[in-house]
Amino acid sequence: MANKVYILGGYQTDFAQNWSRNELDLFDVFKDTVHQGLSSTNLEPKDIDVAHVGNFTAELFCNQGHLGGFFVSSDPVFYSGIPASRHEAACASGSIAALAASAELELGRYDLAAVIGIEQMKNVSAHEAANNIGGPAMWSGHECQNIDYPWPHMFSLLTEEYDKRYGIDEKYLSRISQVNLNNAKNNPNSQTRGWTFDDNAFTRLDQHNPVIEGRTRKTDCGQITDGAAIIFLASEKRAIKYAKDNQIKIEDIPYIKGWGHKTGPITLEEKIAFSKDNEYIFPHVKDTIDDAFRRASMPGVEAIDAIETHDCFSSTEYNIDYPWPHMFSLLTEEYDKRYGIDEKYLSRISQVNLNNAKNNPNSQTRGWTFDDNAFTRLDQHNPVIEGRTRKTDCGQITDGAAIIFLASEKRAIKYAKDNQIKIEDIPYIKGWGHKTGPITLEEKIAFSKDNEYIFPHVKDTIDDAFRRASMPGVEAIDAIETHDCFSSTEY
Repeated sequence: MANKVYILGGYQTDFAQNWSRNELDLFDVFKDTVHQGLSSTNLEPKDIDVAHVGNFTAELFCNQGHLGGFFVSSDPVFYSGIPASRHEAACASGSIAALAASAELELGRYDLAAVIGIEQMKNVSAHEAANNIGGPAMWSGHECQNIDYPWPHMFSLLTEEYDKRYGIDEKYLSRISQVNLNNAKNNPNSQTRGWTFDDNAFTRLDQHNPVIEGRTRKTDCGQITDGAAIIFLASEKRAIKYAKDNQIKIEDIPYIKGWGHKTGPITLEEKIAFSKDNEYIFPHVKDTIDDAFRRASMPGVEAIDAIETHDCFSSTEYNIDYPWPHMFSLLTEEYDKRYGIDEKYLSRISQVNLNNAKNNPNSQTRGWTFDDNAFTRLDQHNPVIEGRTRKTDCGQITDGAAIIFLASEKRAIKYAKDNQIKIEDIPYIKGWGHKTGPITLEEKIAFSKDNEYIFPHVKDTIDDAFRRASMPGVEAIDAIETHDCFSSTEY
């Protein structure tokens, strides 16, 4: 980006709070969010040059438009007039507000912008809320007629289309929800941080995880709530002054490195028809991501640590527009021939695994250091060893030994008694699988040429282990340890 836009700080409300039950209205929280944000960022109202508000449906939930006026009313300092505007782009309303603010800062019109996003949605019934966020964000009056829950229905159709093009295993939809809800427990402002679920809630069984619409089940759906967040964006000149005033380094203030923005056709039918011959269901999403990386002068996903997805439904994250690989393979070329492969993910696998190894006090590589270039596919930083296998794709040989002691149940009971522990606290092997394939790679590939899996004996081994353990599949476990002597093993 030509002119940097810095993020000075911000504030987020407690998304578990129901405003109407606490006798708060939209303006009460709007005003409090502005002042909490200013205080937490060590700014004053007089510092703000321009304000942008992101909101989707305040007219329907609160009978309130003109939210730019809310900003002016949030403090008497603004009464003399401040440029303020409201932006609507459905679920991307807050992002568009931030994009508009950053554009004005890049242009040099202003030096410091407040960007606030706010929604109140828990002040009406669930059915009314579903309708309020249904029609307005699709072609109202044309799509989802006589459908009780429009968006669960639409994402069910998206799941069907994904299944038709690539295949889908719904247990992974539930696993996505389970992981995200577990992650939410670490966010002190998350709506669901205190929610509890038993494991059955993340199955695809009707009695535990009922269908809402089509293939969309209860735990596939994000829950609406009341919430607001504010950030303060600054030009480089203003950020330098802010750093000096607060005795911090300008290098310690984050800035927006890149951005992408594209809008697809409004109806799902048009989106699907447009992309029928495309590698991606939503190519405009892929282009948006690529644009952001390009503007940031970053090679791609291997250069970042995390992706935050707007996952109002589990299928959003499943359909992230990188076609989902359905199996792993030790053979990069064969995988590429059958399914296609993006080699940057091989490097990302190596990077993640080497970072994880730092947490293992016995790992060979725990003290090794790498710069980010080591995980590119550039010859000068990550040389080719053989064919498409590069240096960081390879596990390193070493010297090592390990021992475990296995016991029958009778012997384990005696051991527990002798050591004054409970037998229930001693782990046991729940299931196992064992199959051996042909010795040569050529024979393995020839045998599986008409099979869905490159190594069907590996798939059968895994299935046998789950069957013997009386477990439904991968959704029932917390982790998988892969013998990843090469990154393509895990891929």
